[in-house]
Amino acid sequence: MVINVCDTSILCRNLKPHSEFRKEVKLWLKANYLNQSFVNEETQYIIFINNTFIEKVTSSFGDIKAHSFTAIPAIIKNAIFIKAENDKKERADILKVLKFEGLINVAGDIYEIWIYVRQTNRQLQLYSININVQKTP
Repeated sequence: MVINVCDTSILCRNLKPHSEFRKEVKLWLKANYLNQSFVNEETQYIIFINNTFIEKVTSSFGDIKAHSFTAIPAIIKNAIFIKAENDKKERADILKVLKFEGLINVAGDIYEIWIYVRQTNRQLQLYSININVQKTP
């Protein structure tokens, strides 16, 4: 399933400098997703969004990734589970890192997207979104 993203009035740069746009995106993410959970349809996993995720994804991003933020609930819902791996940093509180993938449509172009979820003893936490900025045929 390809997810269509971005209401152009929400998270589009509109010629703003990146630092200003970054602040705007961070505030938008906090207002819309902080401390919320969404269910992945395939696995029925409940995935929680915390401030760690928001800080990570707003530390560095391009316009395509910013567009994907408007569709986080749909991305989580429709993502396909790929694999679970051990935490490379071997942190005691992280049991596994789960990888999911999907497709998004930004302005008529299709991109591959991956989400990474940290599994702890208490919950599954969305950690990262990565996008293949090369258009998918």
